[in-house]
Amino acid sequence: MKAKIIGSIALIIFIVACSKDKFQSKPTLELKSIGEKTVPLNGTLKIELEYTDKEGDIAGDTILVFKVRNNLREAATLVRPVLDYLLPPETPNKRTGVIELIMANRDLVASDAPIENDSLTMRFVLKDNASNVSDTLDVEDIVITRR
Repeated sequence: MKAKIIGSIALIIFIVACSKDKFQSKPTLELKSIGEKTVPLNGTLKIELEYTDKEGDIAGDTILVFKVRNNLREAATLVRPVLDYLLPPETPNKRTGVIELIMANRDLVASDAPIENDSLTMRFVLKDNASNVSDTLDVEDIVITRR
């Protein structure tokens, strides 16, 4: 009898330990797809990011986009080095999903140099309603044309 109780307890512990949730409270981001990496003048860049979040509480919160300029010549002034996009409040509370960003060339320009193209690494960070922040997702070799 004692062996059956110990065996049953061990089995319950084993089942509970093996059924850990694969999602974390800290959101994750992965690149799903990206349009053309060279963004023409008056064009757009389309990026799709897959996210996971244990609580699915990203509606109405923020995705931050950091523009890191890779040009050899330093720019005197960086133009809007961080873009922040609010996710729509009607975003469904789902544990996984896709965020689609469509960004205009004029928003992606990183310097005040009027004729030099900008070569960028874009860094994406997702923040949920509980202020949990994802790791940074880097997307390299984005070229923003100026003429």
